[in-house]
Amino acid sequence: MELEFGITRTAYGIAMLMMAAVATFGYSVYILAIWSSKKLQTKHIWLTSLACADLLMMVHLFMDGLSSFHQGRRPKGIFECQVSAHMGLFSGFVSIASMTWICIDRYYRKFKPEKVGVNYCFYVIIVWAMSFLAASGPALGFGAYESAEENTVKCLIDLENTDMNTIKYFVVVGFLFFFYPIFKMIKYNTKFAYKSEEEKAVVIAAPVSFVLGYLPYLVYACLKLTIGLPPLNQASIAFLYLLPKFISVMNPYMYMRSDPELLRAAKRVVNFDFDQKIE
Repeated sequence: MELEFGITRTAYGIAMLMMAAVATFGYSVYILAIWSSKKLQTKHIWLTSLACADLLMMVHLFMDGLSSFHQGRRPKGIFECQVSAHMGLFSGFVSIASMTWICIDRYYRKFKPEKVGVNYCFYVIIVWAMSFLAASGPALGFGAYESAEENTVKCLIDLENTDMNTIKYFVVVGFLFFFYPIFKMIKYNTKFAYKSEEEKAVVIAAPVSFVLGYLPYLVYACLKLTIGLPPLNQASIAFLYLLPKFISVMNPYMYMRSDPELLRAAKRVVNFDFDQKIE
């Protein structure tokens, strides 16, 4: 994504750095909250996977934020841009898959306890491996990463490359990391809400925030690759790229609030109360 040096570009960079700081603080609290509790570590294996993915994304955001303050070529040039693009895709795919599994695990813990923890470690490995492979698609000839040009502030997929391989890549990625996950989220969250009398805020918030965050960019990318789009103003483009990142900022706070035991542990961290141990 290219933004000319000015107010929009500066605001974009500031937003990136602020989101990275807020999300990093949230996940730092989470990590400290589960640090001395084997029970919480085991219970929240998918939230830990999500934390690792989102923290990796925060590195990506931090790099984008800093680069937005540089006029001219990005500091590390084309190679750094390609690495940043892969990092952004990889962390995003793992984050989406982990959020999906959190929904499934929540339902299992309430209504199918015999399935809780079954092969979870194997599934975590599969999620990370498949996400890495999917993020490597452009390096394998399916589409292309963006190149570092004069005004580049963010590297992801080159939407100007409209060949059939790029379109196929978006179709596959869109199915695996948007339509299939949202189907699973809605399925298990609906079943959970129907059967449970507990607070349902996170049950609704997870799929809604996912759709609001990712759908606008997906629609924009698909239209640009297929029928083409007239040039959008820079603020609109920056907003489309920012939306998915808000999910990663919300995640630590939303999921810590959803588990009373984890929330209590998090409050002890914030209050610097490390005397009481959790088994």
